[in-house]
Amino acid sequence: MSKTSSLVAFMLGMAVGSAATWQIVKTRYERLAEEEIASIKEFYKSKHAAPAPQAENDPKKTAELAREKPSVTEYAKLLQRQGYTNYSNTQEPAAEAAQAAVPDTERELPYVISPDDFGDLSGYDKISLTYFTDGVLADENNEEIDDVEDIVGDALEHFGEYDDNAVYVRNDAKQCDYEILKDLRRFSDVLEDMD
Repeated sequence: MSKTSSLVAFMLGMAVGSAATWQIVKTRYERLAEEEIASIKEFYKSKHAAPAPQAENDPKKTAELAREKPSVTEYAKLLQRQGYTNYSNTQEPAAEAAQAAVPDTERELPYVISPDDFGDLSGYDKISLTYFTDGVLADENNEEIDDVEDIVGDALEHFGEYDDNAVYVRNDAKQCDYEILKDLRRFSDVLEDMD
């Protein structure tokens, strides 16, 4: 046999072998795909074929189902224990824990936070206030704060918890973190000095 005919025979053998391999692989994967599709169809068929409980017509069944179903809080704790991360949450873990420690009924009330938590929530303004010895709370422009309870709650009673001369407060309703610094002067003296 000549070199040319040997080369042609080799190329022809390679083409036939490739075509046969392609056909075998194609047939195998088509079969696998059809089996997968059939199993998915069977799954959804059985899922939709099962009659939904008619609990809405029976108050006893509704109450029973509600008792059996865990609360959303329990689901959240389970997910957290399993290591799932909530990427939609914009709060940092320390701030989240501080807010979770406050009962839901009091979340709208201002509450004292640690100095480390001050300013750690994105979207919250950081405001510095001054508390004078004569009991006056003023802002950075030395304007007296009239509605102390609405702004900082009972925070003025918490000097010394973290620092003797500072208290940090979070007001979720106003989305503000307040730093209240103690000033040993009287507010009236400060006003006189400004004149």
